[in-house]
Amino acid sequence: MIPAARRGLRDTPPAVQLALDWLATQPGTDPARTELMGVSLGVPLATTVAAMDGRFKRLWLVHGSGSNRRWIAHNIGGRVRSALLGELGAWLLHLSARGPAFDAAARVGRVAP
Repeated sequence: MIPAARRGLRDTPPAVQLALDWLATQPGTDPARTELMGVSLGVPLATTVAAMDGRFKRLWLVHGSGSNRRWIAHNIGGRVRSALLGELGAWLLHLSARGPAFDAAARVGRVAP
């Protein structure tokens, strides 16, 4: 399961870029006004794509977090009785899902103003 999730995360930014390639060829699309929105878990992915691809003229980030590991810890906090085990679990999940590669706080500065 973890390798498949890792592949899915790694493949998402280029897939979004391919979708934009296709969208730009469609009638009625104005490539000069293309916007990208990331919601919840999509925030780090959208930030990564926008930092890689300057064709997005505006980036919307909704319900995101500056720290993917803290976001994971918050979401598993109610399921783990021990705070220490919760933090350890969040750290392991974060690393196994390649969370550091999608650090929205580190990438948002590379999105063109």
